[in-house]
Amino acid sequence: MFSFTQVLVPSLLLASSVLGRVHPRAAAATTTITVEATVTQTVYWQAAASTTAISTGTKVSLNAAATALAKTTSTTTTAKASSATAAATSTSTVGTGSSKPIVAAYYPDWVSMTPEQIDWTKVDWIDFGKSFAVVDSDLNIVFTDSSSTGLLTRAVKAGHAAGKKVKLSIGGWSGSTYFSRSVATADARTALVAKMVTLYNQYNLDGIDIDWEYPSTPGQSGNIVAAADTGNFLIFLQLLRNALPASAKITAATQVWPFTGTDGNPLSDVKAFAAVLDWISIMVYDVWGSSSTPGPNAPLSDGCGNSLQPLANAYAAVKSWSTAGFPVNQIVLATAAYGYISTSTATTLVERRKERRRGGAQLSSVGDIGNWINFAGGAKRDPHGQLLRKSSLARKASMKKGLRKDHRKRAWSSKRSTTVTLYNDAGGSVDGQIMFNDLIAQGALVWSSTTKKWIAAGGFTRSWDACSSTPFLRSSASGQVITYDDPDSLSLKAQFALQAGLGGVNVWDIHGDTSAFDLLVSLRSGLGLA
Repeated sequence: MFSFTQVLVPSLLLASSVLGRVHPRAAAATTTITVEATVTQTVYWQAAASTTAISTGTKVSLNAAATALAKTTSTTTTAKASSATAAATSTSTVGTGSSKPIVAAYYPDWVSMTPEQIDWTKVDWIDFGKSFAVVDSDLNIVFTDSSSTGLLTRAVKAGHAAGKKVKLSIGGWSGSTYFSRSVATADARTALVAKMVTLYNQYNLDGIDIDWEYPSTPGQSGNIVAAADTGNFLIFLQLLRNALPASAKITAATQVWPFTGTDGNPLSDVKAFAAVLDWISIMVYDVWGSSSTPGPNAPLSDGCGNSLQPLANAYAAVKSWSTAGFPVNQIVLATAAYGYISTSTATTLVERRKERRRGGAQLSSVGDIGNWINFAGGAKRDPHGQLLRKSSLARKASMKKGLRKDHRKRAWSSKRSTTVTLYNDAGGSVDGQIMFNDLIAQGALVWSSTTKKWIAAGGFTRSWDACSSTPFLRSSASGQVITYDDPDSLSLKAQFALQAGLGGVNVWDIHGDTSAFDLLVSLRSGLGLA
């Protein structure tokens, strides 16, 4: 087990609870309150995954880093918090609002999958968009596709009919260019809050998700960045929290480390953000893209204990944010329903270069615990350039391939065992991103009625990277390596989320799942919800 300690921040009146904290809302009446509290939060993660069988016949072991996290450490911090202003009548509790971990998924508006095709029994929340509702150069919030508003209306209607909830996600990798300007001044912040409140009411939403990539840190080339971004973002969030109804959820997609401070380093104290954000979704993916020396896309841990980029895995990300004061029950682990195609003859995954972007990769091992094979270096690449897909191309490729029809659990057959070469989601390149269900549609995975798992086909073999606890496919005939997540690895991530006391899991994105929603089923199972 490992332990993280929360400390009450003096500038805010906070009260720790299982489901979140109470924070002040604007009110005419004010009072001065001093709170003295002892806050200890202990979360548990035991290496139960070491007994989980993978279809390759090996066992998963979380090795050194996970073992270190499994040791008991407990600290208690007493803090006095005082506030000159506290709400006399109106309060709002932040957090997921659920006594159980949640399962959330992004639903992008450019896919052929309709809102009515979502199996709403498998999700609690849908985040609509991601790079499709953006702040433009005039600091207005616009949808980048004419069909977006109609789809959003349908998604909310379908979700509410099923008793589930929908947030609008604003920003994304390609949609964060003008966030800095939109929160830079008091007038700009007030205007942006008003626009988000209008959207919230207009579409009968349940919350707003902010996917700013990234405050005070360069993301996509051309983004406006300022040292004051993170501080301005906090002020904006406080305004938005006060403007929205108490029941509205405000969330943010984040990097694996806390928001960047004015000195260019991750903040050591993010408790003020935890007071206004219901949860954050830590994006532990895109750690390694297409490369001749590929590495894992979404590591669970630094299982080998000697990664050059030790922050870029689920374990370390949760610890980084929690150590900085963000409660674990307000952390959602974001997972991937996609992987990367690499033109490569590699038989193992490698560590990535020391490069501070969204993540970093692991030293690798194939097979059982102990057989570590270390490789230096790593190819230079731009995972985010590969991640950015034109919505029109993606929609055409999705519609052409009939994705929702091609992922039924068909038994393995020698007729489908011929060698295949995989192509990415944009439909044309042999390198780049590929959704899990496209691995099935293109013949690299088939359903085994014997093992009840998706197994390699089409000339590919499946291996297990014990350092990152993720699978990969390789084919000598096509000269390709596919790094991805499957039901086995996602179940392990969900088990970690459950035993660490996280708020839940999220997946980018739901249309990458099978027609039976096998990935969501595995996440729910790992969380103990199935």
